[in-house]
Amino acid sequence: MKKILLFSFVMSLLFACIQQEDITNIVGRWDVEQVFDANGDELIGSNIDCFKESYLVLDATGTGDFYAYEIYNEPFFCGLDTIIECEWYEQSNSSDYTLQLDGQSGNLSLDGDNMTYSFDANNAAMTFVRH
Repeated sequence: MKKILLFSFVMSLLFACIQQEDITNIVGRWDVEQVFDANGDELIGSNIDCFKESYLVLDATGTGDFYAYEIYNEPFFCGLDTIIECEWYEQSNSSDYTLQLDGQSGNLSLDGDNMTYSFDANNAAMTFVRH
């Protein structure tokens, strides 16, 4: 009887840890780190530097918000421009996710505390770092 109880406890603990790990991999705040164009070149300049203050917050329900920062008033005052609602879900047979952001669907791939969002037909991308 003890073996059955111990086995049941270990299996439920293992299952709970696996489920929690799946959720916590992507849930949380992600700060924009870099923005790339279709050629893979990093975009630079005051507009992009301000945009790099933007961040993505994903929750466990498969939804989230993208806080987009833009330049207001010269010289380079960055301010919150808009909050864009998004949805995300895990892809079948993959460790990647799909993110639907502002009518655009793209691939999210995780690598530890780094995440890459590849979007649109031109293969533009943003990289994020966990906050």
